[in-house]
Amino acid sequence: MQLILLIIALIVYLFILFNRKIPLTSFYFLFGLEWLYYWIFPYLVTTNAPDISLFKSIPLLFNGTCTFYFFVFNALSLLIFCLVYLLFYKNKHRVDPDMGFRNNYHRFLFPAIIILSVIIIILAIIFPYSKGLSFIYDVISNIRIFFFAMFILFMICEPDKRKVVFVFLVYCAATFIYGSRIHMVMVAISLFFYLLGNKYINKKTAIVLVMLVILLISATAVRRMGTNYNYSPVSLLWSLSTESINSSYPLLQVINLWQNNEIKYYTIFSNYIVDPIISFVPQPVFMLTGEGKYTYNTLGAWREAHGGGIAPWGAFYYLAEAFISLSYYGIIIVSIMLGLLGSYMDSISRKGNLMRQFMCYNFIGVFGSFFIKTEFFLVGKIFILSTIFAIVILLAINGLSIIGKRQLR
Repeated sequence: MQLILLIIALIVYLFILFNRKIPLTSFYFLFGLEWLYYWIFPYLVTTNAPDISLFKSIPLLFNGTCTFYFFVFNALSLLIFCLVYLLFYKNKHRVDPDMGFRNNYHRFLFPAIIILSVIIIILAIIFPYSKGLSFIYDVISNIRIFFFAMFILFMICEPDKRKVVFVFLVYCAATFIYGSRIHMVMVAISLFFYLLGNKYINKKTAIVLVMLVILLISATAVRRMGTNYNYSPVSLLWSLSTESINSSYPLLQVINLWQNNEIKYYTIFSNYIVDPIISFVPQPVFMLTGEGKYTYNTLGAWREAHGGGIAPWGAFYYLAEAFISLSYYGIIIVSIMLGLLGSYMDSISRKGNLMRQFMCYNFIGVFGSFFIKTEFFLVGKIFILSTIFAIVILLAINGLSIIGKRQLR
């Protein structure tokens, strides 16, 4: 039954994709890929396709009732997303962005982003990724968000795209050393959409690049596992499957609570409104309490009220967060909002002034990379911060340009 619903949802998704000629460089396409990725591996486990002994530590994967609703809610979410998207999507022909502004900024951005890349590599060596160093991690995370903002501006403004690819490869190396992959995925998606959307690369080259990025993501995950793992194909595939299962597992946990009538209350979407605000409060404000600041947000409070064991591996599936907002009504509402947001961002032209282009690639990089697998407040924080950083960078460049002109006089 659940497989039939998933197949129906996938058929509807593909029909709209091809019938409306939605480009590969769209949030719609990316959302469908991620939707498939985050349920396909749990489904394979439930059908005993892999060696299920490897997943015995995740008992809810073998709970028939929980997995049934898990797959039904996934199918429902995609169907609603597709139908809303279909109603509001407007297919517009995209052309290469205006070239006139580029020379005003790339001379400043290239040396600046090289210096920032070196700083990131040094920090990656000194402070490898560790959740135990919360304050240091916050600082490094903000630096990487700053890099993300600068990279999008550099990507758009730099006429020599070989320099853009070079900076990206340097950042990939820094990511491998550091161990945290999410910021690199944001950069990779934005770059991929820009290069393919503006025909700097063809589809075959894009596929090769995507495969290489996936290999790098898997290799980084294997490296974080420790010295007992190697970079064999089996290990790389294992890291991909565990990423899918671990990230979507919170939905199984929430469904289990719901089935057992153990959900004490719903957040009524305060986790989408209040928590992004709390995320901007500096970590040192909370250090005197001995608790991380995310313990104090509504999502953290809900998790503590329900045993504190929700999302044991850190990732938080988007349907789990939607469900704790207002049961399955939350899933319906969040899926509608995703369809509205995705159709709007895919409908607007990516041609125009620099900030308009920045916002498009900022959105696809942030929301396209990890909205589906993490808490909304983190997504909102990164999107807002990167926008603020971009404005600061442009103001700084314009200020330096004005000073330089005055000195020449």
